[in-house]
Amino acid sequence: MTLKEAALQLGVELPEDWKTAKSEEDVGCTDALIRSLQEKFDLFGPYHRIVQKAFAHIREDRAMSLWLGFACSYYKKADHDHGRDLPVPVTDGSLARDFLPLAVLLPTVETAYENYLKRGFSHEEAVGFLGCIKLNIRIVEERILGRPAITATYFRWLTHYLKCTIFDHGGLNFEIKPFQKVAYYLKNKLSGEIVVLSGRSAAHRCGMPLGSAGFEDEQGSFEIGFEETENAYIGHPVKDRLIQKEKERYAKAEWSLFLAPGDFIINVHIPRGTDLSPDKVKAAYADGRRIVTKRFPEYAPKAFICSSWLMDPTLKEILGADSKIAKFAEPYLRIPNKSAGKEIFSFVFCPKDADDLSALPENTRLERALKEMYLSGKFIYAYTGMMPFETAEKL
Repeated sequence: MTLKEAALQLGVELPEDWKTAKSEEDVGCTDALIRSLQEKFDLFGPYHRIVQKAFAHIREDRAMSLWLGFACSYYKKADHDHGRDLPVPVTDGSLARDFLPLAVLLPTVETAYENYLKRGFSHEEAVGFLGCIKLNIRIVEERILGRPAITATYFRWLTHYLKCTIFDHGGLNFEIKPFQKVAYYLKNKLSGEIVVLSGRSAAHRCGMPLGSAGFEDEQGSFEIGFEETENAYIGHPVKDRLIQKEKERYAKAEWSLFLAPGDFIINVHIPRGTDLSPDKVKAAYADGRRIVTKRFPEYAPKAFICSSWLMDPTLKEILGADSKIAKFAEPYLRIPNKSAGKEIFSFVFCPKDADDLSALPENTRLERALKEMYLSGKFIYAYTGMMPFETAEKL
């Protein structure tokens, strides 16, 4: 069996540069490696025996072991973006397929641990970061599939930790990364006012990203473009959190480009159950920025970015301006993302709940309000928010 045949059998595509990786069969799931990682880091917690059994099945399958040898070699050499985007087989209910994505990551755990120590994190902190593996297995079991596994989505999330681009502090996750092409932020040289020009590709006639839930109709839609000339920046501004159809011109004599795609930022993630009390959030921001400056000195991030359903301004209407969620989102300058409106089914509810909206739980005020919204055909959308460091300091 060839590698291409193995990939075809598993339903995955090989990366364009796959030939640069040399296959190392069984490197990702040997008993010795699993035992060592469990002893050193309690990496699998209560799932240790399940992982052992799953990896024994992987070794017995020719297609899986052949593909895994390639995938491990490829992932170890890849940068974060290429490693994260490695196509992994879809879980299918079998132990082997359910844990095959995890096997790709295991040979890099020791390196990730050492890299965290080199960055100045303690042994306890580094082990805590690696604990995301057993945590994510539990999340998949309890909220996603009803059985322990690592899905493609959680494989991509775990790569942040295995490539040492993220750390946890104060209840938040802080990731250092280049800003994506969702917006351009301009700053007025005199007043300090910041305006947002959309970096999306197309917008619905109402100003939401085309293709978002409820905004699929292309009639009246418009293409979005950003242009920088010798004397000005030209683009579609975001006003009242909607993309405007008419372009506007901002003279360079008055405006500077504060944040653009490719600039490094501190990406903020909010884990389930995080206490969003304003004083705790403010302290987390201050500590997070200090840690990045001290332990990741090669980067010079310009702002905090947060992309989440928690950024949807509708939540302020539902929960009130004094709610923790509303206060968390308020300092961010927000632009709507292209969104299927399903994010709440991974965080507030469970994915399977989307199949029967009438059966959604109503245990909290938020659950009751969201259930009413979705039954009426409305959605909560993901937004990307940007907050300058000086704004965070004034919270």
